[in-house]
Amino acid sequence: MKPVASLPGISPGGWDPSHGAPYEAYLYQRDGILLTMLATYADGDDLAMKYVFGEGNEIPPSQTEQFGGWSVTLFNATGADGISAARLDGVCGLYDLWAFAAVPDATALAPDVVSVADAASCPEG
Repeated sequence: MKPVASLPGISPGGWDPSHGAPYEAYLYQRDGILLTMLATYADGDDLAMKYVFGEGNEIPPSQTEQFGGWSVTLFNATGADGISAARLDGVCGLYDLWAFAAVPDATALAPDVVSVADAASCPEG
């Protein structure tokens, strides 16, 4: 994964679970596809849904699959905008982690949320 831009919060090389922003994101590309990673507080799904799919847009149907020991919720693109998303709930007990991109199959995004979750240094307890 190659970061191409960054916003405060999640950054390559680390994750600060105590960071106080309502959401955090960075952009990167994998296999030539530009993707966005987004984290929200675990109770902030409404914000994430609006951010990912747009105000008033219908949320695509979802399914949950196992990837690398994590349960990842996949939202496959159904509309003309073609946005798919993968969500991992409760990372570090604080965040829901999202990856989204203009791809038809959200399965392609699951490894991205899993790799970031695996790299997160979550405090014990």
